Amino acid sequence: MQRDYSITRTRPGPGTVLGTFFYMWLLVGLVLGTVVLVGPVRFLTKGMGDAGWEQSSQDHVLMVVILVYLAASLVLTRYLVGIMFRSRNRNTRFAIAAVFTIMAAGTAWLWKNPANLLAAVAGGGDAGTVNAAGGAEFIFGAYPDEQKLRELQVAGITSVISLQHPGVIVEREGISAEKDATKKLGMTLIQAPMLPWVSDNEESLQKLRNIARRGTGKFYVHCGLGRDRVNVAKRVIEAEGTTKVAVAGDLVAATRFEDRSTPFERGSLARMDEGKWMIPYPNEHEMFGFILGGQAGHVVSLLDTTEVVYARWQNVMQNQLRQHGIPFTAMPLRTGDRNRSRAIATAIRAMPGKVTVVAPETPTPEGKEQGRSEVAAGVMRAYGRIAPKSAAARPSWKLTGVSNHPDSVAARK
Repeated sequence: MQRDYSITRTRPGPGTVLGTFFYMWLLVGLVLGTVVLVGPVRFLTKGMGDAGWEQSSQDHVLMVVILVYLAASLVLTRYLVGIMFRSRNRNTRFAIAAVFTIMAAGTAWLWKNPANLLAAVAGGGDAGTVNAAGGAEFIFGAYPDEQKLRELQVAGITSVISLQHPGVIVEREGISAEKDATKKLGMTLIQAPMLPWVSDNEESLQKLRNIARRGTGKFYVHCGLGRDRVNVAKRVIEAEGTTKVAVAGDLVAATRFEDRSTPFERGSLARMDEGKWMIPYPNEHEMFGFILGGQAGHVVSLLDTTEVVYARWQNVMQNQLRQHGIPFTAMPLRTGDRNRSRAIATAIRAMPGKVTVVAPETPTPEGKEQGRSEVAAGVMRAYGRIAPKSAAARPSWKLTGVSNHPDSVAARK
């Protein structure tokens, strides 16, 4: 009689399969997520920043990256679990689980010091130099790990102002780590949390103003990547006119109109003259990324406040500009009023420095008028007649996103 020596495998139950899948997904997600954070996310944010992309566009790209990461982690987990349950060798199954457990444990250990990881995403950078001039002095940059805090301390920084917000999940660990690091080094940590687009941040802005007016010593001001929030804080502090401001090597320059390659929500934008721009009324993302950082200079509004919608828009804009110390002038204009258009164009031409003119809407990048864009087009035509050598003499609403401005070139180097 011939005996059957083949081994019969017991088919795993649904509970075992699901339990193994979710355990492996947790491990794979932690490892792969960290790799994505310090790799693609870092280079993408730096590249988009150098290219002049606004924050909302960057957010959309990063959302796509997150979705791709989730899909990739699911596919990879399914592949690994498939190998584990198809294998007849129990050691193979345990080996795969052990390898990813060790990798996840190592990754979790790295996250015990989130400052290092966040600083890696921010790109590091030189702490810069602060020249003593009496009163409060500020230097601006990205999230500092403990090593950078030590360098700042050597440079004379005694206090750190954090703009990070605990409501942003990925910033919670960094906030906690910074509290421990500054306490260990004997530095003062001042929290002035800011949430762009969600809050008016008035309490934090007032805290910055008070420090600028009455504070003494040297302060390092940072958010996460050293871009939008820190540029807004820089503008608010500079508006007090009582401080010496320096910039860290890792501070990302605020996006300029010259670098814009796509239109705003309500139309495109065009250069009227050197330092003078025409834009449509900005949404909350465009306002924070382009206006509140101070790069807009003096803001002139063409909104006709006899219309309820425009009155509300202007009230919101005026309050925001006042909070951030940005000069504002209302020059309401009704559609078709040529004499008023010419008077406004004359006044804008006489304004010194940077000027940003805000219209209800502007033409499309192809130059096609839409909605209430006639107000913007009328002022542009009038400006071209009184300043025939200006860009407004032949306005182009199509942007290239390439700037030859010295500051823009320096920011990309």
